[in-house]
Parts: sequence; structure tokens; C-alpha cells
Amino acid sequence: MATRMRERSPGHVARARDEPFVVAGVASVPAIRVGGVEEGDAGIECGVQHLDRARLVPIALRGEAHAAHANQRRRHHGVSSASDPSPAQGVPDPERLLLRLTLSMRPWWRKGEGGSAGGQTAADPSLPVIRLEQVSKIFKGDGDETQALADITVDIARGEYVSVSGPSGCGKSTLLAILALLDTPSTGRYWLNGRATDRLSPAEKARVRNLDVGLIFQSFNLIADMTVSENVEYPLTLRGVAAAERKARVDAALERVGLTGRAKQRPGSLSGGHQQLVAVARAITGRPAILLADEPSGNLDSKSGEALMQMFGELHAGGATVCLATHDPRWVAQAQRHLHLFDGRMVDHAPSDV
Repeated sequence: MATRMRERSPGHVARARDEPFVVAGVASVPAIRVGGVEEGDAGIECGVQHLDRARLVPIALRGEAHAAHANQRRRHHGVSSASDPSPAQGVPDPERLLLRLTLSMRPWWRKGEGGSAGGQTAADPSLPVIRLEQVSKIFKGDGDETQALADITVDIARGEYVSVSGPSGCGKSTLLAILALLDTPSTGRYWLNGRATDRLSPAEKARVRNLDVGLIFQSFNLIADMTVSENVEYPLTLRGVAAAERKARVDAALERVGLTGRAKQRPGSLSGGHQQLVAVARAITGRPAILLADEPSGNLDSKSGEALMQMFGELHAGGATVCLATHDPRWVAQAQRHLHLFDGRMVDHAPSDV
């Protein structure tokens, strides 16, 4: 039975359950909105590449007809717009319309793709996957400054398993935030995958975070209005992964962390340990080449923590570069290499109060 829908303004994207996105009045608006959030702000992938081509063109043509009819009514009432199509233009070419629709539905961090390669930052293949050179981070307040990191220089090779330890407040979380491109150094330089990050545009940084880096936050950072499975699926949606593959990956990730039975629950109904496992599932479902974790077992019991350690070991054995901040000596023992921070500086050995 067809679902009755309210009349929407041109440019609104509506989707019935288990149905592809339907676009109305594409030509009449410069940006597409999904569920009230502008695609240009949120970087939401509409999955246009997975729509049936034969189905998409008629949808777009109906949208053009709807927009033309609305413009005709405005002209009839003496209201005109600079974007109104001329009656002499006739019916738009379906192929051109399809191209315009496809480009308008791309997330903002992909809009630069397809252009000249000169607009992208070139990678140096001789560099390690992570290189920090004299990196410092200073947080400025009202009349005072706090130095979180001071002159950090370190290389992490592809496929390494590195632990970062140190007392609370030594700068571990700040270091991981810089590695994940969530923050920038006050001084110094950072290369990721051979590319100088200070030369990356915001769109390029977002693309790197989505495709190359899996980050497990100490504070979870789950989306409260989404279910567990939707939280895990969200990064894949941004990538434009097909629905069937998204479901298979999400199911496998939730099974791996033992949360299959909680897939339909929302984060607010879960314990801190279970929320931590959702964050882990979200990070690994994208199969990242670089996995960054901030106290990954800090909210877990010993049994769950050991299972998570085993999972990280398997991911590393599969080729992932792993870097984690931890107080737990078990994680330090599992890592191949150990970095120690004290008062924001790299030191040669672990301080006695770690």
C-alpha cells in the first residue's frame, strides 16, 4: 500500500522505508537536504551511485516538471526569480540532468574529486605512515597558556603496533587527536601517509578520517538518536557503501564485539562498557589501515578487555597500523613498541607513577 506523504518544498529528499532516495525539484535548489540537515554541512552520502539508472532519470524529470510548474505559478502571480527556467528551454536532457543530480548529491568531502590532480596534496612514498617533527600543542585561555605537547618527534612505520603511556594529563589524548586530524599542532609538522597534513584542505582531512583512520574515543562519541547498528553503519553510509554490504559489515562487527542482541537499542540504554564496544565496532567496520584508540578497555571488565586485546592483535596481524593510549600494562606488553609521555614530552622510559 502506498504511503501518503505531505507536500514538500522543492529540493526535499524523502525516503520511504527500504526505498531509495526520491528527489523533487532538483533544479530549483542549489543544495540537497536530507532529513532537514544540509548535505553541505553534514557530508551525508545519499547513495546515488546505487540507484537504478532507469529509475533515477524519470524521478529527476518529474522533479524538473514539478519545479517548472511551481515557477509557472509564481510568474502567473507576478513573482519571478533569477533561477526560473525559460519556457523556451523545453524539456532538459536526461543525461545532463542525471549528471547534475549525481554531483549535487555527493558529500561535501567528495566534491573536489574528479578534478585536476594538481589540487590534491602529493604523497611522498619514502615517508613512514606517521611522522611527527617537533610537534607542540598549546591551549590558550584567558591570560594563561597550557602546553599539552612539547617538541614531539616520532616515526611510526606501516604495520607497527605502538602503545603510548604516561600519567593522566601527560598529553596522550591530545597526541591521538592530532594523529586523527581532529586537532592541529601549534608548531611543528605532521605527515600522514606521506602527505603533509598542514597542506590538506578540510575536505581532504575529512576524507582521510573517513577512509583511512579508525578512532576509538575515550568518551565514545556515539549519536544518541541512532540505534547501535545505525551508529556502527554511519561511517559506511558516508562512504557510499552499498546497503547490502553495509548490513553484512555491521552484523559482523556487532557479532565480533558480542552486541548482536542490542543492535536496535540506543546508546543511552547501554552501560559504559557496552557503549565502548559500540565505538570499537564502529571503528573496525570500516576496515581502517590505521587504528587509533584512547584507553580502549578503560570501561570494560577484565574478560571483555582481554577479548578486545585479542581483536586488536588480529587486526594488527592483518596489516593494520595500531597506536593506542593506555595505562594498562597488559596493552603495553602486547604492543611491539612503547612511547612514554611525561608533562607533554617524550621520555626514554616510563615514569614510576604510570
